[in-house]
Amino acid sequence: MLGAAKARLYRRLATAVKAAAAAIIVVAGSYQALFGSPWTAPALGELRALLSLTFDGGSQFRVSWGPAAPEGGAAPATQDVARPPVSAAGAQPAAPAAAAPATASSPANAAPGGDVAQDAPRRQALALCALAGRGPGQGSEIVSRATLRGTFGGVIDGYGVRDPSLIRTSADADAAGYALPLLASIRSQGGLAGFTPEPGPAQAGLERLPNTANAVSPGAGTFALGLAHDALDVLDVGRGSFVAELNPWYHSLNAGMRANIVGGLRCDATEGVEAATPTLASLGAAPASVRERFDAHNLYVSDGRSALVAFTVAGKSPDRRSGAEVKLEAPGVVRIDATLAAELKGASAASAAPGWDIERARYGSTRSVTVEIVVNGRVAASKPVPADGTLQNLTFAIPIERSSWIALRLMGAGHSNPVFVLVDNKPVRASRASVEWSQRALLQAYDAESSRWSPDDAPVAAAAFQYAYEIYGGILNETETP
Repeated sequence: MLGAAKARLYRRLATAVKAAAAAIIVVAGSYQALFGSPWTAPALGELRALLSLTFDGGSQFRVSWGPAAPEGGAAPATQDVARPPVSAAGAQPAAPAAAAPATASSPANAAPGGDVAQDAPRRQALALCALAGRGPGQGSEIVSRATLRGTFGGVIDGYGVRDPSLIRTSADADAAGYALPLLASIRSQGGLAGFTPEPGPAQAGLERLPNTANAVSPGAGTFALGLAHDALDVLDVGRGSFVAELNPWYHSLNAGMRANIVGGLRCDATEGVEAATPTLASLGAAPASVRERFDAHNLYVSDGRSALVAFTVAGKSPDRRSGAEVKLEAPGVVRIDATLAAELKGASAASAAPGWDIERARYGSTRSVTVEIVVNGRVAASKPVPADGTLQNLTFAIPIERSSWIALRLMGAGHSNPVFVLVDNKPVRASRASVEWSQRALLQAYDAESSRWSPDDAPVAAAAFQYAYEIYGGILNETETP
């Protein structure tokens, strides 16, 4: 009798908490929509209110809040009930080849997978950063986030959706077994669709990016599927091996796709780094505002002890949008400028923590790190710079022979998003091996997921995979580089 009474009490308390959280979301959203400014409280100063509605098995309301960062400064740590990411990134295929309407025929079997080794969990230090500071009068704003976990090798995040209840639930995701309808539901509301791969095993003995070892989970195929259908904006990284996480992204960029990477946590003041480090990206509540604000910021991911403060190619910063590329009429040399800072604790090498860690970028046994310029996945130039927390300015001159993507990298610790350089206005077609890898990832995901598809979803899902496979086939026909 007493146990039943306690259970009823707990259920009522849970209902009350959810109702209160829902009321907070409604009131805060209404305030933002009506007055166009974030919450303020005279006793606490301006508050950073990050509210999300999460579907993960059951419905949960999560609220995160904290003092807003001073103008031009770093955001302080939040006091949170839960800490959802505050923003997202965008993706866009770069002129994919036309493909005939897909049939429901299933793809062929995938090649056998390679050996893998389990990677240890990493410390939670990665961040989503903005390379531009907060503008005058800007406060942090409300961002909605809906999360769905399915059997497709990862978690789907929808940012800036108008009504998270319209997104199919986790039970539907498990029944469907593939991610495309969920991504499409987010996109139909004008939101940004993100994908967080499951933290799987690292590829044993492989430190090269990109590498052609078979994907170790269906998540790589889900990523390739979403990009082929222009349904995916974000690859969320930072929870596992640097190489294993970025490998699908490198292959997608080599195939001409334009997904951005983001980190799962905020970028507060970078440890040991002087002023002028990035501040938190603040995205608006309305879906259009989320997309516009995202497009207006340059984003990078780091381990928390490095800051890629500025990165430009021929004067242009990373930008996913069509028309924002560097244009060359013929092969030529581009100037690259970078400003960054890193902090190593001492001059002698220390053991690197699992996952992303600045120690992996250490230059020999010195207190310096190696800064790399990556062109189409290969290191085109590198320089050692002091890692004493001070800002360092670097300039490179890089020859570009064909349409390319260019990024700034601290191997194992930090990565910018790319700048695209188009030669003779041709799309990036950097590597046949990368396109073939993406096709294999699709096949592996198909084999892993198809047995779980519901009878109603199976024909549509098979057609979706077939269409994606043909998209990559068209890109392969356009790609001459091995």
